[in-house]
Amino acid sequence: MILGTFIRGPGWYLFPPWQYWDVHKTVAITNMNLPELLGVRSEVGSWIVGFVALSVWLIAIPQAFWMARGKKSTTLQKLGIVRYWITAQLFMIMLGTVVKVVLRMGFSVKYVLATPWINV
Repeated sequence: MILGTFIRGPGWYLFPPWQYWDVHKTVAITNMNLPELLGVRSEVGSWIVGFVALSVWLIAIPQAFWMARGKKSTTLQKLGIVRYWITAQLFMIMLGTVVKVVLRMGFSVKYVLATPWINV
């Protein structure tokens, strides 16, 4: 709340308390969508890359973990497949937020999936 109230200025730029709030400050925004960063330029190709990335993150990784540990772990056996998938999806969404922040800050990735309807 302190950051949003006292340090953010016009245009959502960061202004330290000792700096003048210049409304004409321009900052080059170089963020790119993940498919563009990977070299995919077409709209449909971009959607495919984004859906594949999200499918791997939300389905393939939890499925691989279940296949590797499902029979060996008594905790996963007690949890059951339905409760495992609910827990896995919530965990992957929660961890996805952290991964998205790392992608944004480290690699200037704006969106993993960008469609006219939804951006993730």
